Amino acid sequence: MNESRRTVLAVLTGSLFVVCAVILAGVAAIGQQDKASAEENSMSTVKAIAETMPGTDWRVTVSEGPREPASIGSYALRLYVPFDPEWPFDNYVDGEVRVRDGSLTKLLFSDLNDDKTMDAIVVAQSAGSGGYLQVDGFLLNKEGITFAHSVDGLASDADPVASLKADMEKSEE
Repeated sequence: MNESRRTVLAVLTGSLFVVCAVILAGVAAIGQQDKASAEENSMSTVKAIAETMPGTDWRVTVSEGPREPASIGSYALRLYVPFDPEWPFDNYVDGEVRVRDGSLTKLLFSDLNDDKTMDAIVVAQSAGSGGYLQVDGFLLNKEGITFAHSVDGLASDADPVASLKADMEKSEE
């Protein structure tokens, strides 16, 4: 009997040791995940621009993709038509994700299709020696966003809106 108690005690002690080892390994793994997430978040410098569309209470935002290089990646354009002006982002309407070559520099507004509604123009500037511009135009209405036209390789001092409109007219011919 004494021998069987020692065996049971040894088995229980061994089991307890295994359970503790598994718990400690799990805690260490969670700690590593938290550390990795914190490092990823600290490396993520998401550039975002938010503007109110002139003549409306509509909010338009544009932001670079998280954890992407500043010089190339993607951007997201979002349209909000608020129910309550005190909460400008309470009613998300639509969005677009597009490729970007450069870092976001401006979010501009102009009527691109002569419908008396302002449209969004996203400007990105390349990180290269020329600092060339990529300009994307989007038609906006209360129901959503529609990609209209893009022009890239513009000189860094070019007028983004005039260049986009001229290229749109040329492509319609």
